[in-house]
Amino acid sequence: MTRTRTRLGSKLAAVLLAVLIGLPVVAAAQPKTPQALVQDTVDRALAVLRDPAMQGKDKRRARFEKVRDIVAAVFDWEDMARRSLGVHWRSIDDGQRKRYVTLFKELLADRYMEDINRFRGDERVVVHDEHKEGDDYRVDTTVITHSREKVPINYYLHAEGGTYRIHDFSVEGVSLVNHYRKSFSRFLVNRDFEQLLQKLERKTAKNSR
Repeated sequence: MTRTRTRLGSKLAAVLLAVLIGLPVVAAAQPKTPQALVQDTVDRALAVLRDPAMQGKDKRRARFEKVRDIVAAVFDWEDMARRSLGVHWRSIDDGQRKRYVTLFKELLADRYMEDINRFRGDERVVVHDEHKEGDDYRVDTTVITHSREKVPINYYLHAEGGTYRIHDFSVEGVSLVNHYRKSFSRFLVNRDFEQLLQKLERKTAKNSR
């Protein structure tokens, strides 16, 4: 189990481009198919990260904010947060849910911010097929890293308001939502939810320094 978690962590770090640059701001006038949405994102995200005007250490925050703005429009943070808590979501109040969604979003962003700034410029994302799975969709992609390692990533989307939003993704078959759900469930065995919130608040506060 420890090896699996370590492998997931290293893969997630290696493929940040496919996670945080995952999808673009959606054009409201013309909803895209899930596959087309992912392909469009790859082009737009790489354009930001390869922009000569956005290079250098002094531009790292600006690069991150541009990427983050792109992600905010298409990731369903509340749904991802709800899924990451599993049955515990039903036992918390609206105030705790709001705090948790905000912290969950910050946790993901903070964890991978450094990897955005390790972008080398020659990484590639190959978008494959989309598949309908009940009411949801899966889009398969392969990230080709600077070291030419090929990492399969699957995005899971649902239709909402005439477009699509991501509610999970998997790296080499390991779901991010399931990864956090198992981790948080272990923490909550002997602790209450307020303690989990406090732990996440300390972690995000430390990362923001």
